[in-house]
Amino acid sequence: MADEFTNFDENEETQRKAAEKGGNGAAHEEEATPLSAEELAALGGAARDLMPEESFLVGKPLRWSYETGQWYEEAVDGKNKVQVDIGDDEEFAVDVRSYSEVWQRWQDRKPTHRVGGRRIDGWINCPRDQLPDQDRDKWPLRDDEPSDPWVDSYQVTLVRLSDDKFFTWSAQYGATRGLSEFLDAVGKEAVDHPGMMPVATLESWQRVLGNGEKRWVPRLRIIDWQPFGPGASPPADPRNLERIKQKLRLINEELAPRASSSRGRPPSGKLSDLEEEIPF
Repeated sequence: MADEFTNFDENEETQRKAAEKGGNGAAHEEEATPLSAEELAALGGAARDLMPEESFLVGKPLRWSYETGQWYEEAVDGKNKVQVDIGDDEEFAVDVRSYSEVWQRWQDRKPTHRVGGRRIDGWINCPRDQLPDQDRDKWPLRDDEPSDPWVDSYQVTLVRLSDDKFFTWSAQYGATRGLSEFLDAVGKEAVDHPGMMPVATLESWQRVLGNGEKRWVPRLRIIDWQPFGPGASPPADPRNLERIKQKLRLINEELAPRASSSRGRPPSGKLSDLEEEIPF
């Protein structure tokens, strides 16, 4: 027992001396120096450099049913997944900087490739003809019809204020109308709320089509503005765009190698047709 106390005291003394010399030893609380703005900026830069170019899912997926207009999340009950409805009185802070556009490739009902990124970094989903798998005869069949393996989606991160749980909503197909209306409202109102992010409730409304048919549309209704808090997306960083473009090139080289190698780079150094077509 005496040896244990002796070792403890020696270790504490070693840490104290290391701290005084600027090492990794633990300084006493009264001696601790707060991180400076420069230090925090340096660490933030490192975080952005290490971050992948696309944030495809933060927290849990936030679901919306086009058949019922109901918002929900999935939970596990024993061995089964169950639907937990989200009431229209629950409030969510929305991280609008996180808004991203993503292309995802599916095979055997599993994602195989993803490319995308934030609009504030300069990424806009490229046209479908700039992705591989152009031959419809090679597409997988769904209901006896060729089904495009590439699906685009548009996503945003939210945090539920009642429990600080993070969610990502990925809008597809007709649901993008609801996200479009939300972003339009943000663009009009944000100037009056500097440094704030919108707080919204999750709703749905029925749009009447020309043939009289009604179709559910999701809605993020802004009810307030406040700081987003911990976990907010970093400000725009144009360096991310080049990483996304490089990933797109690599996906094309992997999935369409013959087309990529046959074009190559002309002796003049002129970009290949694919690179010239990317509107960045």
